[in-house]
Amino acid sequence: MISSPSDTAVPTGADKPRSYAGDYMARGQAGEAVVMRWLAAQPNVASVEDLRQDAAAQRDDVDCRVYFADGRSLLVEIKTDDYLGRTGNLVFEMARINHTAPLEHLVTDGWSLRSAADLFAFYGPRAERLYLLTAVQLREGFRRFMVAGSRLSAERGERFIATDSLRLIPTDRGKSTLIFYIPEGYFEGMKTYTGVH
Repeated sequence: MISSPSDTAVPTGADKPRSYAGDYMARGQAGEAVVMRWLAAQPNVASVEDLRQDAAAQRDDVDCRVYFADGRSLLVEIKTDDYLGRTGNLVFEMARINHTAPLEHLVTDGWSLRSAADLFAFYGPRAERLYLLTAVQLREGFRRFMVAGSRLSAERGERFIATDSLRLIPTDRGKSTLIFYIPEGYFEGMKTYTGVH
């Protein structure tokens, strides 16, 4: 629990009853609003539809649909990370572990794999930086990262890959999340925008 002089301190991580409630939810929603405003202001964008309250969109891990002036549209998943733009890494959520689920539902794909989004928007509010990449670019970046790790291990004659990039995060009282921190350089074609706030 984060110590706070206030009696209204919000639990974080393993102390939280739900993973995306309280402070996590507030920070995420603030970042989503910034990104949606930024997207709507782009000259080739006709409109942005907020899908955050849509049950089907929530299941598909998408936050909005961007409609372009030429008639195309893309589903977008927005991720807000206070450390983005400061560490040189993006987060890739590999799996969600539900501690109390029946065994057949113990592990599910993380949002990086299961999201139906066409485009991922990673927003770093502290750095005022926005990264845009397609679902293919995100997943190919993960593949490049894994292949590079495997090659390095083979060159060293190791039978396993030892990495500081893998973390098991206590998401809330009933779930953990398995993530990789992947250096930005693995995501070919990613677009970066600064001064986004």
